[in-house]
Amino acid sequence: MSIKNSCLLAQYLILALCLSACTGHITIEKLEKKDFIPHKNISFKGTCGYTILQSTKKVELRAAKISHIGPEKLSGTLRLSLWASGAPSNGESIIGKIVAVEEVGQVNGGIDLSNVKRMANYMPPPKGEYFMILAIEEYSGGGLWNLHDTCHFDKKGLF
Repeated sequence: MSIKNSCLLAQYLILALCLSACTGHITIEKLEKKDFIPHKNISFKGTCGYTILQSTKKVELRAAKISHIGPEKLSGTLRLSLWASGAPSNGESIIGKIVAVEEVGQVNGGIDLSNVKRMANYMPPPKGEYFMILAIEEYSGGGLWNLHDTCHFDKKGLF
């Protein structure tokens, strides 16, 4: 079973309603996978999830494991990003709005980061229904982040 099929929406997922604070425009961003680099195969293993804590305007981002498969080479800085998208991702790119993002750090090749949990600031999207996608990205310099893997959730988020 692929990671995209095995990622489950957390039992305690709290979907937030975005009230009057969500007026304004949405900034659409696009994130794409770059050419495959064999020594930088970084991916989710096991389940992943998120919980929106409306009262504190924070989001808990979770991954059972982030694996760096390849030779013992240090990755660039990694981050988890939670996206709200009008369409499901194909695993190659994401078009939508980042609603939470937090750095994870770096990891050596052949090493897994286990039980990854990060708290991030919550930036709600405009009112609507969205496909929610958790991504693992690597900083490549010049303000650019490369997409390595995505975790898709079966149910849409209502904001």
